[in-house]
Amino acid sequence: MDLAWGQAGSKMFKLSKKADYGLIAVKHLAMHREQHACSANEIADEYGISSTLMAKVLQKLARQIWSQRSTVPAGIPAREDAGSD
Repeated sequence: MDLAWGQAGSKMFKLSKKADYGLIAVKHLAMHREQHACSANEIADEYGISSTLMAKVLQKLARQIWSQRSTVPAGIPAREDAGSD
């Protein structure tokens, strides 16, 4: 992530393309979560993004979320414990 100069000389973050697409995907998923599950193709088509790249971005987001599930507070099943009753 680079810093770029914005209007009036203020510093702004310059996001990578993948980071930008990740934010687009998260926003889209949040906006449609009550209606239906969204595919990478649906998101890519709506925003004019490569569906292959969007699929990779969503895979990375899913891996990050899943890996964080292993460090949840006590009482909430982590991935190793999920479904083992």
